[in-house]
Amino acid sequence: RRGARQADRGVRTGGSGHLGELPPGVLELPPEDPEGGTEYKLKILRPTAQRFQHLVTQLQYRVGEGQGEAEYYLGVEDDGFPRGLVPEEMAASLRALEAMAQALGCEMAVAEMRAGLEGQYAVTRVRRGASPPAEAGAPSPEEPEASPPSPPSPPSPPSPSSPSSPS
Repeated sequence: RRGARQADRGVRTGGSGHLGELPPGVLELPPEDPEGGTEYKLKILRPTAQRFQHLVTQLQYRVGEGQGEAEYYLGVEDDGFPRGLVPEEMAASLRALEAMAQALGCEMAVAEMRAGLEGQYAVTRVRRGASPPAEAGAPSPEEPEASPPSPPSPPSPPSPSSPSSPS
């Protein structure tokens, strides 16, 4: 059938706009399902506060759909094409996903790295964890949070005065 994926030969014949052979070892994934606990993200780079909140809401939906666990593929297009990311983009995307998970009180772990067409893609798992959710206005991963000031030290009790002895 026209547009069908020929995974056994690694050929994309259309439908997704990606034509040509995939190199050996680069496996195509099925298209993203709008329901369920799996999400594909090509990359997550420097999201604005509004975009970050949208991504957190989407993650919350995927974790709920996955009964407490979501699988995020970073470096993969929505149609399942394993584009891959260069190391700098992968590191930034993983930091962003980690911040999203922390905002929900979830834990994120990289399950594996796989070969994509232009770099690697990550298979990650986000699970509900024991840590409390971060505050609603949590900073994005590109905006490091300032450390809160240390509380002032309590004043030292006065030292007992000893009677002075005449010299």
